[in-house]
Amino acid sequence: MPKGAEGIKQALIEYKNGKGLSLTPEKVTTLQDNLNSLIPGLAALLLTFLCMWLLKKKVSPIVIIIAIFIVGILGHVVGLL
Repeated sequence: MPKGAEGIKQALIEYKNGKGLSLTPEKVTTLQDNLNSLIPGLAALLLTFLCMWLLKKKVSPIVIIIAIFIVGILGHVVGLL
């Protein structure tokens, strides 16, 4: 990190970049931010319908819960979630 005023500016940019406040004109957006601006809660609704469909297909609720955990962990590891 640079020293002096440049270091302070860089630290503020890194700190505030994740919260939508930035000292630079660039804005970081995610796929979830874009989906939420179009239809809030769409991912949660689709996940709910998927779980309901799996339950109708006689898939065990424990298997569904474990699968959601595994998908979440793998998505975090690869940087998707």
